[in-house]
Amino acid sequence: MLNSTADSYSDLSGRDLVARKVAELVVMGGGYPSGYSWNFWGSNSSLTAHVINTWEGRLVFVGDDVGKDVKSGGELMSAGPKTDPVRMAYIYYSYYVPASSWDPLAVLYAIGGLGGLFKLGNEYGYNHVEADGANRWVWDQKVQNQFFLRLRVSNDTAAAELDRLFLQGALSVAEKHTAEETRRKHVGSIHEDL
Repeated sequence: MLNSTADSYSDLSGRDLVARKVAELVVMGGGYPSGYSWNFWGSNSSLTAHVINTWEGRLVFVGDDVGKDVKSGGELMSAGPKTDPVRMAYIYYSYYVPASSWDPLAVLYAIGGLGGLFKLGNEYGYNHVEADGANRWVWDQKVQNQFFLRLRVSNDTAAAELDRLFLQGALSVAEKHTAEETRRKHVGSIHEDL
């Protein structure tokens, strides 16, 4: 999309559309200040390098080091509703062992910002990604729209918060489902009585 031109759907180029619609790009991957991450080299490292090296807006990175030792999913697997799809995904992926929380932490930041869990790891600079997927932070004081995150809390505290949110979400959906089933049975009973 970044390389697209104006067309019959929009008079704006892809880059101009992104500038208009995207306030911040949150990227899960890389190591900071430098690293070599699956999410950067895995399927097409040259595309990753192109997006990150040419992005013009605000860019926030949640590095592999942030989520690696935050082990979440245990509470959901042990106490979550048996029909919850996230619970089942954890079980199939990690066989009842809490898993590293790279993606959940990136999503949590994207939804809620720094909050009480995160802090910025830098005040300035930018991430440069090589064609092979390796990355390094360039400490350039003129660039102040790219950041990498660090945890403000311990790994255990971050994991507990993720587990709380996972379980809260799963239970709220299960409660809504149970209430809907009860309502349907009640309505069905009324129809039978008529």
